[in-house]
Amino acid sequence: MPGTNRVPRALFSEVLKKTKPYSLPGLRLRFYPNKTLKSSFAVSLRVAKKATERNIWKRRGYSVFRKIQNKLKKGTYLFFLQPEIKNISFAEFENKITLLLQKANLINE
Repeated sequence: MPGTNRVPRALFSEVLKKTKPYSLPGLRLRFYPNKTLKSSFAVSLRVAKKATERNIWKRRGYSVFRKIQNKLKKGTYLFFLQPEIKNISFAEFENKITLLLQKANLINE
């Protein structure tokens, strides 16, 4: 996903203040509606100690987001991965993100 479609760190605090969380075990989402579609994945040290492993989780997240971005409402999406997500497969991870977006009612049908 191009850097222009990612949320800059400076906007994190603003989005966190103005939004409510949606969550599933291992995954939390914050959504802020606006005119552009941007996303970011934050992976805690508790998920993976090594930066390379955290980057793998981020790349997986961006990959899933890229697949479904055409169905989503415009806005800023912040995903936070939690330790419970460590031991799941890519297919389960993809399913969790889709379920969380459906739970938050952010998928246009």
